Amino acid sequence: MDESKNLLQVLLRERMDGERLSYRDVAAETGVSHTTVGRVYNGHTVDIPTLYRLCKWLGVTPSYVLGMEEETDDLGEKFAAIIGLHPELREVLKEAIERFEAGKISHEVVSELVAYIAFRLKMVKTEA
Repeated sequence: MDESKNLLQVLLRERMDGERLSYRDVAAETGVSHTTVGRVYNGHTVDIPTLYRLCKWLGVTPSYVLGMEEETDDLGEKFAAIIGLHPELREVLKEAIERFEAGKISHEVVSELVAYIAFRLKMVKTEA
């Protein structure tokens, strides 16, 4: 991470650039003004309510962004942070959860997905 950038700026830039979102797009999704989104994108600090809204949208906690949170063992928090940075993963998982809850995906399909993920992780491990 570039030391001249704060973590909120880095996370915001990654998500906006990855999804090709404008300041106004983010403003519409977060309730933060587009000018404030632009200031954060360019590295300026924000007030606590703005920090909270942007962190919620990014899927991270304010304490994480402020460097006050130690590495967590909570899988849910780690997972939320990862999907906050990878919108394509978030969308796929959201759809999978909705389908599972609606009974449109069986436990068998979930088991197959888990097996595939485990397989790919082993492949990546051997490639490294």
